[in-house]
Amino acid sequence: PESPRWLAIHGSSAGFEQAAHAFGLSRNEIDDLRRLRSRIKRRAKRSATKGSQGRKSLWDAQLTAWRSHAKAFGIVLGYNVFTTGSSIYAMQAYAPDILRYVGVSEPAIWQPFVGWMKIAGALVAVFGTDILCVGRRRLSVAGATGCCLCQLLLALSLLMPGTVPVVASALAYLVFVFTWNAGYGG
Repeated sequence: PESPRWLAIHGSSAGFEQAAHAFGLSRNEIDDLRRLRSRIKRRAKRSATKGSQGRKSLWDAQLTAWRSHAKAFGIVLGYNVFTTGSSIYAMQAYAPDILRYVGVSEPAIWQPFVGWMKIAGALVAVFGTDILCVGRRRLSVAGATGCCLCQLLLALSLLMPGTVPVVASALAYLVFVFTWNAGYGG
């Protein structure tokens, strides 16, 4: 199953000659292939020694690549940290509990609105990204600002029950989901 080239590189003379005979090559052609095999083997050894000596140059090349893309990498890393730090995963997983804690008596009634807010935010992101006056950056900034304000309102509602009306707290939760999907999620 190995190719004649593979057999030549790995030094299997018998396998190399057997493959050459299978191709129907004459004795002169096989001699030519033997010379070729020795040249391939020498080049493979040179390449192998270059590779083992090139560990430092490989490291240098990797560092150069990291340096040239450091800004983009930092932006992506920061964006992912803020996405996770925005608590969207917990907000979605514990939606009924959060709504119950802010005073909603039947949070299951509000659950479909959570899905609708996700869809609406995603649609705003999809259509707003390519609009010149909106764009990705404005969506991200507006989404981050909306998430922050809604979380502050929800925190106030949880910290001091009764200070924020239940409807305002529930709407803050829904607007949080919307702004997250329009900003970070989009």
